[in-house]
Amino acid sequence: MERLTVNLLGKFCVTSSDGILNDDTIRSDKLTKLFVYIILHRDHTLSVHELAQALWHEEETENPAGALKNLMYRLRNALKGAFGENKYILTSRGFYRWNTDIDVLVDSELFEKYCKDAQDEKNLEKKINFYENGLGIYKGVFMPKIQDLFWAVNLSTYYHSLYVSSVKDIANLYIESGRYADLERIAIEALSHDNVDEELHCYYIESLINQNKLKLALDSYEEAKQTLYKELGVRDSQKLGEVYAKIMSMNKTTRAEGIDDLHDDILEEETSGVFECGYQVFKQIYRLEARKIKRLGIAEFLLLFTVNLIGFEDEDVSTNQLARYKMNQSMQRLEEVLNSSLRMGDVIARYSDSQFVVMLSMCPFECCAIVENRIRDKFFEKQSEAKKVKLKTEVEEISPASSIVK
Repeated sequence: MERLTVNLLGKFCVTSSDGILNDDTIRSDKLTKLFVYIILHRDHTLSVHELAQALWHEEETENPAGALKNLMYRLRNALKGAFGENKYILTSRGFYRWNTDIDVLVDSELFEKYCKDAQDEKNLEKKINFYENGLGIYKGVFMPKIQDLFWAVNLSTYYHSLYVSSVKDIANLYIESGRYADLERIAIEALSHDNVDEELHCYYIESLINQNKLKLALDSYEEAKQTLYKELGVRDSQKLGEVYAKIMSMNKTTRAEGIDDLHDDILEEETSGVFECGYQVFKQIYRLEARKIKRLGIAEFLLLFTVNLIGFEDEDVSTNQLARYKMNQSMQRLEEVLNSSLRMGDVIARYSDSQFVVMLSMCPFECCAIVENRIRDKFFEKQSEAKKVKLKTEVEEISPASSIVK
């Protein structure tokens, strides 16, 4: 019989030239669990007691030997139906074992082997090749449908950790080799499996910076910052901050033939409405305005809008699912109101999960209250649960010594 190829990473599937066995054809999580456990321990015999513990864990079974015998019968029939007549699982005096005459290739084991070989390899190109072969095998979480079993959870954690550490290893090798397109590719793939790892975001942004994709790098920075705050409650990330500083320090790599080239690069496609940006860009605009008003002797003002959820004052919004949902809804409405209520030349940025900061251009103090009230009225006009939300507003004049922007 030809080799069976067993895929356990991302999706369960067993294939050979004779057929295929997967979740749809086996139709039983218990049979899948039994088969996977036997395959992973195919180098030794398995007792009824060990198999019962692996399958049922702490569940009560009146007759584990009988239940196991029934499962074995069904599993053997499933294997025969998919791959033809053969003695796949051998029985001897109450013990079971896989028939070692039937060769098996398991993706998780091959993935681990490639990664271990890469760690031991000294040659740079061979090291990269080992990692690329291994990472190409990883298609997702180890057996996601059987995560109710302790041994499956342990293996899932192990393989995911090995995957992430291997991605970071090869990322550094790509940087060392100047292969930033490959770095971008591997970072995108890794983020599809783990989007809350700060270093993976940094590697992705680093790849964009070094390919001079600065706008995409800046957009990716803002997206990473929001993801890490939303999922982990991390607001001020040192590593992301370092990557942002690198973006801001970058110059164009090509020389402008004339001022028309410069103008075309700077020009915004649409210049209507309020200017919305990330908070890091907002800080730079603020500092420019602070210098300008000092020179011209004019007054401009900063508004800070804070959304508070009534009934959740003592809750951590980032960890309370209902509170986070309500906050996101309110912040989306506030963003819509700010965009529709402010003028061209005004600047807005999201400061935190519950705050927007606004810079009012060429607006005297008397008009700030009018703007504030207009935004408040529109916000609660759109807010379906107005009695459950408070909107706090603070106003401060822009000056080089202002303490509101830190």
